[in-house]
Amino acid sequence: MKWFKYLSSGQFCGWCKINSYGCVERTNKHWQFNWKIIRDLIKMGFLYAWKPLEEQIEIIKTEFGDILLLDETIKGILSLQESKIYEGVYLASKKGHVEGLSVEVTADELKAMPQVNIASNVLKKPVFYLPPITDLIIATHFLGTLHVLIWIYYVNIQRELNYQEIKKIHSKILERIMSSLDQFGVVKDYDVPDEGYYRKLKQMKWDTQGKRLFQKLEDMRGKVMVDRDWGSASSTFQTGEMFMLGFLAACNALNHQRNSMLPEDVIIAYKTYFKLLNTDISKLEL
Repeated sequence: MKWFKYLSSGQFCGWCKINSYGCVERTNKHWQFNWKIIRDLIKMGFLYAWKPLEEQIEIIKTEFGDILLLDETIKGILSLQESKIYEGVYLASKKGHVEGLSVEVTADELKAMPQVNIASNVLKKPVFYLPPITDLIIATHFLGTLHVLIWIYYVNIQRELNYQEIKKIHSKILERIMSSLDQFGVVKDYDVPDEGYYRKLKQMKWDTQGKRLFQKLEDMRGKVMVDRDWGSASSTFQTGEMFMLGFLAACNALNHQRNSMLPEDVIIAYKTYFKLLNTDISKLEL
């Protein structure tokens, strides 16, 4: 039982011993081995998320300083620390998970909405998200985007969404955002995403630098949440945001006839999100 206990808890390694009291005794080799792991992780950047916010920002600027609108993106993430709208969206997400934010919509009613129908037929929903074993863009990205839009819409109107409003989010608003991203509030004409669009999304990959910037900004945004002291429930909210931002970055890449996401796609994804947070999307002229 002791062996199982220590192995399952991750507290025991091949160089440690259990003394006569049933406690783990660490050996010098144990500490040397674990310090080597930590040192290697630091070199590889895996402990970046543990760094103070100021150090994270300095690292991002050093590595990606030539990326257009990077400073504005960093300022936008920092502004979330005090944003009342952002707090409202987070609280809406918590309420949505418990009791819902809209009238009940059946599966058949959702499938009747063209974008939902296409996405459900094209994008996969694997048990585990493990790219490149799974597709990079999956159904969860699509669903995460819709969830965030519903949370924002709810904050705008401060009441339960009716069926027509749910339909508007799943069609006109979503289509406009996918096609126009941060220009969603000004465009008049746009191409409605069709099945071919989703099949190309399904084939999307990360550019190496695009992925690095996405992860570093994700860690920075996570640090902001820790500073707001929202507790463990914020991890679900942050995951929803992450899938939405990845989906928006993929849409921007595809709209520019690319099959890989670059750093500039990540920047536009964040710019779109910030604009959504500061726009009453319930009043969009569609």
